[in-house]
Amino acid sequence: MQRFLRYVRIEGCGGPDVTETVRLTIAAEAALLALDLPAGCLGPVRTVLVYPTAFVPERFAWVKANAPPAPHAALGPGTAAR
Repeated sequence: MQRFLRYVRIEGCGGPDVTETVRLTIAAEAALLALDLPAGCLGPVRTVLVYPTAFVPERFAWVKANAPPAPHAALGPGTAAR
């Protein structure tokens, strides 16, 4: 959890401030996910966006590991790219 909190930025999006409790909860959830994933799987994660309500993108697509990023122009309104 400490490594996650050191290297991953947790950013609030249009809601209340991200408290230490929220940061620790997100890190704990990430640690639980990492228990069942191959080593280094969470390595590419650099930013976690925290929304005050559920975020439902208009469009969703899986991205393969090490695939080149899609151009920003291809993103529709209401989607986020980090």
